[in-house]
Amino acid sequence: MPTPPRIRLTEAEKDALLLEQAALIERMAARIAELEALVGKPRKTSSNSSLPPSQDGPGRKNRERKQSRKPRPSRPGAARPLADTPDQTERCLVEACPHCGTAVAETAQQCRERYDHVDLPVVRPQVTRVEVFGGRCRGCGRRYRAPTPAGMPPGTP
Repeated sequence: MPTPPRIRLTEAEKDALLLEQAALIERMAARIAELEALVGKPRKTSSNSSLPPSQDGPGRKNRERKQSRKPRPSRPGAARPLADTPDQTERCLVEACPHCGTAVAETAQQCRERYDHVDLPVVRPQVTRVEVFGGRCRGCGRRYRAPTPAGMPPGTP
């Protein structure tokens, strides 16, 4: 905006100059408020934003490793119930004491832990190859073909 002349202005020129200055003041006040809001914010780095570490800039030290957390405590009653009728039962008995080697009788042992190990069978597709036979009639000379089995339309599903 050019500096206003030092000579006398008409009322219309004064009004236009005042309106232009008021608009400029409003734009500057908005920009100042925007810049003041940014003053208190920290600079964006990989530790406080989604920037990759390569954009942290020079002089940035390597990230400190986070200390591993303690495991969460178990919640009682959050286990799968045992099956009523297992297909197979494996009894794991100790033959000798692992500390001193003394023989241990089966009657002296108690069940300390019981759990179900669930193995799912391997899932394989059942493939049925359908061979449709046909030929040409020797009597009329027209082609014929056997019908496909019910529920197995021609083509690959």
